[in-house]
Amino acid sequence: MEVKSIWTHRFVTAALIHGILATLITLYVVIGQITWLKPSVSRVIALGSAGNWFTFGYLSYLLVGVLGSVATAFFYNYVENVMKREFKGLTSMFAWLHIILFNIGVIGSTWMMMYGGYKAGAAMLPVEVGGLGWNPGQVHQNIFYAIPYGYPLWIAAFVIIGGLGVLAGALAILSNYTRK
Repeated sequence: MEVKSIWTHRFVTAALIHGILATLITLYVVIGQITWLKPSVSRVIALGSAGNWFTFGYLSYLLVGVLGSVATAFFYNYVENVMKREFKGLTSMFAWLHIILFNIGVIGSTWMMMYGGYKAGAAMLPVEVGGLGWNPGQVHQNIFYAIPYGYPLWIAAFVIIGGLGVLAGALAILSNYTRK
């Protein structure tokens, strides 16, 4: 019996897409740093404080989005190619939930962290270097909570969505793995 590597292929494709998006984000930041992004991202990162949200979001996107998709592909590959078990019926539905919710959660949470962290860190920089000179209280009121319900709640919601996707994937993989 030959089992196609359908889910392995889908997660490798997701990893490639995340890798391309990460490269585009990196190029935007690096090229923008020397041209149009003012204040520069390096200043926001060097400031620390609210700018740490940008750094954490960027690194999380690389680790969870890119490498997490690759690691997940290995799990699906093991079940599909080594164990020769196909994802069908309920396990296929759980795998679909995995790929959809995981990717929505990863992009939503990490990109909001990057954007919010840049905006907040830039606002805290001194006016002389292109910032607004705001204190943490002003940043929280005018940036972190400027959108409805604030960035932290939306980021948490996306983390929960991604986590539900991972749980669905774990159910799919474990169901096939433990099947007799």
